[in-house]
Amino acid sequence: GDVYKRQLYFIEMPEPQTEENPIEVRVQRARRGWVTIVGGLNPDINFKRVTGEFKSAYGCNGSVQIDKDGQKFVLFQGNMCENLKVFLTSQRIAKLEALKLSLIHI
Repeated sequence: GDVYKRQLYFIEMPEPQTEENPIEVRVQRARRGWVTIVGGLNPDINFKRVTGEFKSAYGCNGSVQIDKDGQKFVLFQGNMCENLKVFLTSQRIAKLEALKLSLIHI
């Protein structure tokens, strides 16, 4: 679908993220297929809840991870680029221009 219908109110921030505070969405090859990595999300959001809702909405697996700098990021199995665009914008987590998308071939 074009819009993720269920509206969630788990965000403690008043405004969606804009390009001043970009969200990086990287799609890259893993051992057996593709993974999508989402970094730069507002640290105030409930990562577990956002990840859980996305997983149940789009039928994929994913988990919240912590990088070497202690920043949280989310890792999903498969190429979830288009689904993330719809989900993050319809949930007012981010504006479209805040999403920096990249595809990495290894």
